Amino acid sequence: MTAQVTDNISSSIQSLLGAKNAQVTGSYEDAVTNAKINYLESQITALKGDLQTLQTVLDSK
Repeated sequence: MTAQVTDNISSSIQSLLGAKNAQVTGSYEDAVTNAKINYLESQITALKGDLQTLQTVLDSK
């Protein structure tokens, strides 16, 4: 006798993570994990650019 087993783990993980290029639409709290990661990555990139600009201004004084 054999049992039929359905693996729901990968679909559960996929629903938590979302697509690799997912974006936050609406509430950050309700967004999938990859959307949150992508949002934070874009914010860090923008912050790095702002810090470089600030450093350039400070160095010129």
